[in-house]
Amino acid sequence: MIHSPREFSDYVLCLCAGQAVSSIALPDGRRQIVEVLLPGDVVYWTDLFEPMSGRLIEATENSTYRKIARRDFFLLLAQRPDMFDVFMQTCTRRKNEGDNLALTLGRRDALQRIARFILDLAMKLIDRGFAKNQTIRFSLRLRHIADATGLTPVHTSKMLRQLRRDRVIDLESRSLTVSDMVQLRQIAGP
Repeated sequence: MIHSPREFSDYVLCLCAGQAVSSIALPDGRRQIVEVLLPGDVVYWTDLFEPMSGRLIEATENSTYRKIARRDFFLLLAQRPDMFDVFMQTCTRRKNEGDNLALTLGRRDALQRIARFILDLAMKLIDRGFAKNQTIRFSLRLRHIADATGLTPVHTSKMLRQLRRDRVIDLESRSLTVSDMVQLRQIAGP
């Protein structure tokens, strides 16, 4: 665990290496993973404005992160307009990702949810240079995928088997290869 939902902090956390997930939980333990975090991600950008995020941040593999004092982060943004621009683009991207997550959970069927999750994660890793020939490091477990897509682990497993059987993806030993990007995009939908 990197950060507890009820942990008070005067810091902004930035993931330096590895992967992590950010989730929100219900009192009964059910949770929704709202984001997969990669190196360079500010763990939860509203930490700039709120001392308690309400999110559990869990590493999915060996990860390192850096704590940056909130006031130092503000000073950096004030002194470096280029960093402020990058930060604002990140905030806009995350807002759009949240809107798309709501659409996915509210309107896509199970296969579309899994395909959209894989496609979005693959594109994020490819865009950041963390992929090799459509193969990405995939540190997530079945329970993470289920919690990210709002499905049960059993249903998630069935959908992953279908994508493998249809030769859309290949998932083995902590790596995922998108074998047919066109078909994955078609299944995921717009």
